[in-house]
Amino acid sequence: MPPRHASAPELRRLALFAHLSKQELRCLERLCSTIPVPPGKVLARQGHPCLEFGIVIEGTALVTCDGHEVARLESGQVFGEIGIVRLVPNPVTIVACTAVTVGVMSVREFRSAYTTMSALRDHIDHEIDRRIATWLGPSSSVAAAQRIRPTHEADYTLAS
Repeated sequence: MPPRHASAPELRRLALFAHLSKQELRCLERLCSTIPVPPGKVLARQGHPCLEFGIVIEGTALVTCDGHEVARLESGQVFGEIGIVRLVPNPVTIVACTAVTVGVMSVREFRSAYTTMSALRDHIDHEIDRRIATWLGPSSSVAAAQRIRPTHEADYTLAS
């Protein structure tokens, strides 16, 4: 099934977007593509460049750091924000546990939304701080990743 644009009602039901204005939701409809992902597909690979921002619309994904499970992502939860905002490689690997529907934005699309929508930016910044503290901790690979020069070479995308 080919990617399609997310709909405003589909986005509004997610906590991340619930407080956005109608105009902001219309903008996100144009920026966010929805992609079905089969179980077992890698959504993000630790240490690789972060090329997309993702929102789990339906399904569950496993999050691991250095081979250890640190969380599970479910409807409304996001990934890719740490790598894009902090300009570091992906600090975790994320794999679809079930069939997952993912809303995807390219780095450029995400940065556009992040810089123009303060409610979205505040939520993302809070989530980054929480995840670094709970998932990664001060001695994790994200600390090492923050010292690595960012790379912008294409690795893979969910759409491939």
